[in-house]
Amino acid sequence: MAIKILKNTMEEPIEKTCEFCQSVFSYNYQDIQTDTRNGALGFKYHERFLTCPVCKEKIIFTTTVIGDKNDI
Repeated sequence: MAIKILKNTMEEPIEKTCEFCQSVFSYNYQDIQTDTRNGALGFKYHERFLTCPVCKEKIIFTTTVIGDKNDI
């Protein structure tokens, strides 16, 4: 059985409602941003997010802890 692509979100827009201002906008895969930051207790976090084009709030998809506090 071969893999069949049903929807390619790298090209087709995805609709999203901002959880802060309730604006509805579309985005595609290239609009998703990433950031690595230092958090509480010395842990590092990797985030995948969008920035709302209306209110400029960060809409976070995922937050992952990278390593532990001794890796910094």
